[in-house]
This record gives sequence, C-alpha cells and structure tokens, in this order.
Amino acid sequence: MPTNTYTYPFSGGSTGIAGYGDRWLISFGGTWAIGDKWGLTFTSTAGDYDVGSINFFSASLVLNVCITFNDRVYIGAGTQFNFSDNGDPTGWEVQNPGAGEVAYLSYFGGQDAIWALSQLQGRLVVIARRSIQIWTVDADPANFALVQELDNIGTKAPLAVQNLGDFDVVILDDTGFRSLRTREVTLNAYPDDIGTPIDSLVQSDIQSVGVTGACAIVDPLTKTYMCYLNGKIYVYSRWPSSKISAWSIFKPTYEAYTTVTVGANYVASVLTATVVLNSIYKWTPGAHETSLVNGTQTLTAAGYFKAQGTSVTINGTGATVTYTGLLQLVTVTTFTPTKFVVYNGIVYCRDAAGHIFAYGGLNGTTYDGTVVTVQTPWMDDKKPKMTKLIEGYDAAIAGFWHIKAGADPTSGTLATVYDGIAPTGNETADSTFDLLAVSISQTGTHFLIQATTDPTWGQVATLSELQAHYNAGEKS
Repeated sequence: MPTNTYTYPFSGGSTGIAGYGDRWLISFGGTWAIGDKWGLTFTSTAGDYDVGSINFFSASLVLNVCITFNDRVYIGAGTQFNFSDNGDPTGWEVQNPGAGEVAYLSYFGGQDAIWALSQLQGRLVVIARRSIQIWTVDADPANFALVQELDNIGTKAPLAVQNLGDFDVVILDDTGFRSLRTREVTLNAYPDDIGTPIDSLVQSDIQSVGVTGACAIVDPLTKTYMCYLNGKIYVYSRWPSSKISAWSIFKPTYEAYTTVTVGANYVASVLTATVVLNSIYKWTPGAHETSLVNGTQTLTAAGYFKAQGTSVTINGTGATVTYTGLLQLVTVTTFTPTKFVVYNGIVYCRDAAGHIFAYGGLNGTTYDGTVVTVQTPWMDDKKPKMTKLIEGYDAAIAGFWHIKAGADPTSGTLATVYDGIAPTGNETADSTFDLLAVSISQTGTHFLIQATTDPTWGQVATLSELQAHYNAGEKS
C-alpha cells in the first residue's frame, strides 16, 4: 500500500523568544552618599563577570589627577592608575575590554601615591611622591610594560607638571623645578636640574605654602613654562639653538580701572578733570577730543600717564561739544591663579575668586602698564680684584626704559644713568649708542645694571643689550 506524505504550512504562531536565566533584583540599603561606589562579581563555570565600580572599589583610592593620552583617559588614584576603554571615556570596568588598572609598586611603599601623569616620547609617565615610572601602553592592557623607574624624584603638585615638546616633562619636586629629559640615543629619561638657579627661592616658597596649590602652563606663543607658586609665577625660557636657558619671575596682577568723572560738555573747548598726584591713569579719546595736557606732557592719542599735578586739561573739537572720551584711574591688583588652560592659542587663567583672565588679551598681543625689571648680578668682568673706573653705560632697547647702575655691592646703592627720552618703540631710535654712551662716574671692583620699564608705556618693550664702559684702575 503506498505511503502518502502531506506537508502542512504552520501559521498563526509567533516568533520564538530566546531563553533567559534567573533574574535577580538587588537592593542597596542605607543612605547614598557622594563618593559611594558599588560593584558585583559573578562567578560561574562559564567564567567570571564583574559589573559596577570593581576597578575603583578600594576604599583607599584618592583621585589626584586625570589626563587623556592615546585615545584613553587615565586617572591616578592612590597607589594605582586606572585607564578607560579605547575610545570610550565612560568605560572603566572589567566588562570594557580596553579598560583596567595597574598597581603602582615602588621601594617607597604605601606613601608613594600617584600625584601626576604625563607623556614622554609616546610613553606614559606616572609620577608619584618619591619615584617616577615610565610605561609603554597598548590597546590591549595585557601588553602594558614598565620601561624605566626613577627613584628619589617626584611631586605632590599635579597641576605643575607640563610637557615642553616631546623631550621634556617639567615637574615641581621638593628641591625645586626639575625636568625629565630624554637622551637622544636611548630615549631613556633622566632628571635634569633646570631649576638650580632659583632653587633657594622655590624651596623657601615650598616651606611656606607647600606645593599643592602650584599650577602651570606652557605658553603656546613663546613655548615658555610658567608656574604659579606662593604669589609668584616662575617662568622658564629655553631655546637650545640660541643657548638660552633662563628663569624670570612674573607677578600675578591685572589692571583694575576706575572711571574718573569728567564734565558732560566742553566749556570754550576745554574740560578739567581732578586726578591724584603720581597716580597712573589711562586716557582714551573719543570723537570730540584732541588732546590731554598733564603738566609738561601732552597726549594726542590713547595711552597711559602719571599725574604730574592734581588736575589735567582736556581739549575738545568745539566750544560746547559733548565729552566722548574715557579717563580711568589704573590700580594694579593681585590675584591668585588656581588653574591654567590653553584654548585657541590663548592662555586662560582662573583665580581663587572665580575670575577668568586671558594672558595677552583675546588676541594674545595686548599689553598693559605692567612694569618689567631686568637686573644683572654684581659683575666683575672676570677681574674681581681690579678697581674699575666706570665712565658710562649703553643699552639696546625699544620702548620707555629707566636704567640704573651701581658699583658698590656693600651699600647696593644704584644711581639713575638714563631715563627714556621721547621713546618711540623703535630700537634704532630708543637705544643709547648714538648718545656716545650715557656718561657717569663710578668706581668699584664690581658693577650692576638695572633696567625698568615705565608704567605709562603700555606697549611692547624690549631689551637686547646692556653695556658698561670702564677704564682699568689699580688692583686691590
């Protein structure tokens, strides 16, 4: 008997649903507080699985520093550093394949917590309190490798760590500013004592206030390292090709302006404004102003002036026109930097009061009346025992400079040898060489020269050279 096979289509059903394992509802008791973390570890014959903050679960972790490097975010946390998943700054846990943490092990034990992170020649620099480790990193955390360890150098100032190019990392150590510089042949890092000339000043500041408040930046325009510490900004200028390596000190100040009341309308084309003798003012003429007369000085354009009396005269374009200028009292005010950043090529600074300052203005080339002082040490021209009969000084300068000099280290007395004469801002016109040296008579074995800008200049001022001219006297 034949066998018949029938095929019937299945209809009216629904798509299959994948099976699920057990579902668990987990509750956390107590009150949730800022800084609390949670994590769960699941173990099974198929493998272990972690969720939550397992990589940050240690109660002793203190997050000190955070940077981005090679498509990851790195955090220095107590005695370990953590890193996020590749390309994912929110993925930090075991379930993120590129994330993880590395324990920081050194000879200095638990006291050697991580305080700063940086990069050098494509490697991660992990900076602890008393030691530094350099690591090669990879997309696969299993390929991380410790390359080099440096002991007896470190920092507690994470915001003071900055890169100078790709061959230098500047840090603030207990002894002063030091750099991790790579050797050209091996690319291994070694400590370089770039801060030796100012060690005594920096160590005194550290003893006074510590280092945790220090913050630094590298100026993208000049490539100089600038670090605030205890009311001063230490500035390191390094141009190897020109064999220049020098430190300067800036004061964190800004100009606060107070508007001076001036009459609303001119009387016979003249207005008089009351000022304070010897105070600094800034005047900006408007459409109806032609000049401002300050004693023997006449301004016909915007600029600063030092009041020579208790009033100034402003001349207008008409007998009764409206005053359209702006006269402001200038007060130099100190602020306390807490953080520097670079944005669109401009250095911005936030101070302790929450103000934001732009270094050099929004164009990076705005100048104010901040006074610059350049002073040489006591010099002897390599003849310390020879009495020198100093006859004059010369300076290659541009702008409004005052120059003082002395030849008596015991008293330290300095005499004015040159005051800028109608400065133009042009080095050819402002320098003293055409004056056949600034004449003065001083006698001593050593001499010192000091150059200071005038607070009324408010423009670029440069100094290229200082010279002393003397005849040899008797040897003492």
